[in-house]
Amino acid sequence: MTAAPVRYLSIDEFFAEYSDREGERWELVAGVPVMSPTESPTNRATAFTIGFHLRCQLGTEYHFEPDSDVFLPPTRGRDTVRIPDLLVRRRVAGVRPEHGDRSEVVLVVEVVSPGSVRTDRVTKRREYAAARIPNYLIVDVRHETPTLTLYDTLVEPANAGDAAATTYPHYADPTGDGTSVTLRIDGHAITLTATDLANAL
Repeated sequence: MTAAPVRYLSIDEFFAEYSDREGERWELVAGVPVMSPTESPTNRATAFTIGFHLRCQLGTEYHFEPDSDVFLPPTRGRDTVRIPDLLVRRRVAGVRPEHGDRSEVVLVVEVVSPGSVRTDRVTKRREYAAARIPNYLIVDVRHETPTLTLYDTLVEPANAGDAAATTYPHYADPTGDGTSVTLRIDGHAITLTATDLANAL
């Protein structure tokens, strides 16, 4: 029996077919719709707690958006749409952010689920770096003590003349020690600790 060929969708086709599926959370990965796992109450509380903490520090100059679509650079020429657990973007006076726009995004946060470990740590790390998002925070609350991993240094593509040249930037090794990270956003330095996070959950 011959398998049906994969049908690749554009962003417009994806939203036309998948945006109204109540109770379901879909992402578009290189043109292929992929259902994301339902977030646990702890994961949702984690994203809310981080967003609240950041809002207290950053104030109203930023939007704090849970589960907001962000359009990423094409993968193998096909569209990709991700839904971070939390997205932070600069406010621009008099301008409402366009759906999926990534131009003013300063931070994305992913809270690890059992089925998303490799996606969060490998695939999305590559995708968010390609989009030049300056801060990518991965939070793992599956154990009693949370761990925080921050990628905040972008390494630009290698010289196009090199045999090992890359097309997109990538993140350098993470900063912090897993128990504490300092987010540097437009001159603000905001420290998050695993202890504070654990106490808030």
